[in-house]
Amino acid sequence: MNLYFVTPELIAFLAVLPGLFVGTLLISRVGSWMQTMVKHRSAVAALLHSGPWLLGATIYAAYYLLRSPHAPAWDGFFAGVAAAPLAWAPILVFLARRRKKS
Repeated sequence: MNLYFVTPELIAFLAVLPGLFVGTLLISRVGSWMQTMVKHRSAVAALLHSGPWLLGATIYAAYYLLRSPHAPAWDGFFAGVAAAPLAWAPILVFLARRRKKS
């Protein structure tokens, strides 16, 4: 089987999809953490929630991986993570308006 079509650019482009998945997971967990903070107003609930830990791990991984020479696929992956909130913002606004009407 000839795999000459698998280039580093293609791999970097395809790395965006897992990045979007991780970004969506991050939005979900951070949003749930914010709801917990508003509802309970407890430092214990804030620290035990997965939202801040996942956010911190993602920021640390981005810093650690992108500060030194790395494979171009990591640029695509973290571009997907950064693009996820932009992709979800209109959907979340639509759902919030829809909930407010009913």
